[in-house]
Amino acid sequence: MTNVSIRDVPEEVVNKVRSHAAGQGKSLQAYVRELLERDARTTPADHQGTRGTRLVRRLQALEQRSEYAHMSTDEYLELIRG
Repeated sequence: MTNVSIRDVPEEVVNKVRSHAAGQGKSLQAYVRELLERDARTTPADHQGTRGTRLVRRLQALEQRSEYAHMSTDEYLELIRG
């Protein structure tokens, strides 16, 4: 196993990530390790586009399905976010 150091991470970012980790009952180290492991399992195609671009693509795919035609944008977003 290799140790990794990340320099110059803004304190506000570290605090938010630490908060996310605590919310899941994990240490910062365990949480970040899981993020890196999850990212390593994905393919380059999974990383295409910004979050907004991916969200728009998912919304467009939902619009094509008749069972979702009656939904508002807010309902689409809630469905996508889970």
